[in-house]
Amino acid sequence: MLNKLSGQKLISTHSGELLAGVPLSKICRLRRRNGKIAAYRIGKGKLSSEELSKLDYHIRAKRGGLLFSRCWLLVEGETETLLLSECGHAMGRDLYADGISCIEYSQVGVEKFIKLADLLGIEWFVLADNDNAGKKYKKSAQDLLGEREGKDRIRLLDHGSMEEFLCEEGFGEIYKASISEQKKDNVTAKIGTDEYWKQVLSSQKKGAKTRNALVIAEEIVEQGKSAVPNLLKDVIERAQSLARSVS
Repeated sequence: MLNKLSGQKLISTHSGELLAGVPLSKICRLRRRNGKIAAYRIGKGKLSSEELSKLDYHIRAKRGGLLFSRCWLLVEGETETLLLSECGHAMGRDLYADGISCIEYSQVGVEKFIKLADLLGIEWFVLADNDNAGKKYKKSAQDLLGEREGKDRIRLLDHGSMEEFLCEEGFGEIYKASISEQKKDNVTAKIGTDEYWKQVLSSQKKGAKTRNALVIAEEIVEQGKSAVPNLLKDVIERAQSLARSVS
């Protein structure tokens, strides 16, 4: 539709669908800052063609509405995306109303999303697994902090992957209940140890990861704020603080 309009085009919109039809390099984002309206856009040479191509697909083509967010909560995978919104509800917080969007970064690279967020005036917070890959993501984020404090922007899980973290935080029985019959003999470690939970998680039935995340999310909402792990409470509160700093 936009391509059919002749001449130079200057269009203002609140529509994610319309925005999805515009290349990221052509977007100018307006944000109120310190009582004034500031304009943000991707300057020439700020992102490589490869970075733009990947970001175009994962943000513009998939969910153009992400560009209206106040804060991006950058997470590694689907479990975090499913869980954090429901943890927010259990805490009486509405991430959507605060303009917080969860974005999975593992397929693209966290640094690309951070660069884009900074160029467009979007706040960001990174949550990463406590493993080798997660520590690399943390380092990538730290390299882009500038003068900002890492504790306000980056957090590693206390235990391995999100699934390991949830097992350690009291939700292990849900994962134990979904061990594959064919793999149950693979679980030989002592109950309650880190290795035990690793074996339980590597012996899950097909498709159990998403199902278990939904079950845990439902359990947390039913039990309320007290069921939300303290680390996730802190992540949500920090993301909310960043989103609300946009005045």
